[in-house]
Amino acid sequence: MNENQKAAVQQKEQVAQTTQAAYAVTTDSVMLAKCPHCGMPHDGTDPFCTECGERLHTSGCPKCGADVAANEELCPQCGNNLKREVCSFCGTSFDCDDPYCPECGNPRTGIVCSQCSTLNFRNFCRQCNAPLNGLAQQALKAAQNDPRVQRIAQIADKLAQLEAYLLDEPTTQSTSQQLGTVPPQAAQLSEQDMQLVQQYRDMLAAYRNVKPQPMKQPAVKPTPSKPVAQQEETRISLSIDIDSKEEAMKLYKATIDELKATLSAMVPDAGMTPQMQRDYHSARKMEILKITKVKVPLYWRCNAYGCCHSAPNECSKPYEGGEWYYAEKEVFEKTWGYE
Repeated sequence: MNENQKAAVQQKEQVAQTTQAAYAVTTDSVMLAKCPHCGMPHDGTDPFCTECGERLHTSGCPKCGADVAANEELCPQCGNNLKREVCSFCGTSFDCDDPYCPECGNPRTGIVCSQCSTLNFRNFCRQCNAPLNGLAQQALKAAQNDPRVQRIAQIADKLAQLEAYLLDEPTTQSTSQQLGTVPPQAAQLSEQDMQLVQQYRDMLAAYRNVKPQPMKQPAVKPTPSKPVAQQEETRISLSIDIDSKEEAMKLYKATIDELKATLSAMVPDAGMTPQMQRDYHSARKMEILKITKVKVPLYWRCNAYGCCHSAPNECSKPYEGGEWYYAEKEVFEKTWGYE
């Protein structure tokens, strides 16, 4: 290091010391904190350090060491509770030495999900969204009585009927009557429309098996002489009158727009606590089944002998080349979301 460089370093250190001394002024109401990276004092309002530019108000998770913001309640990496003085299940403040929350009774050490063995500090499992306690069950009950959730269940039924008609699948007698008895027209769906129908059909496949039950109506016992088809027709209250696949596709797209609008309208009340808002969204999440087609290698056929091998190195003359043969395989992945 030459003399000019040494002088520059000394000058920078003097400026930093002077700046720190200027910031080291405290009043009765203000106590300046220091940047954890360079030690520069700050008043707590700046998101970044004015000296080194690093983010302020961050701390490491004591469990996994991930960087988290100061206002984070749960670690986004491992789900650990970062605010020991607040119950992460209900939001009640309690003594750090108490093993259980005096309000909701949930343990400070968290709850292990019985389905996927994930440790959680929230009422729904962060991995599989399974309800873990009584608070989660209350949130599910409120969601089942939500008119918007009930409307989504009706829209899913309507989409299922339209999908069966558009994809030329056999339907029940009641569905055929509702969709009309006219046979499918000669005009077929475009490739883009077919992909759209298949996309929503696959996405809602898991949801239709576990969808929330609508609000119960007064039960009416059917008489023994009542036909089964008539019972199914009474259960499904949809009435769809269509004459062609083009018209059915228009109705299908309009129903998808209604589904998206209904999902967008599901927002928690502004007065809810963060814990209640988290339960609100978790109780209304639906299981989405994603199906991806991937190519799986079956065998390699050599040019030398025309034999099939699991790999080219099994052939005595791999240098003469060959060709791989593949098969399509469907990979199923379950996620949780709203659309």
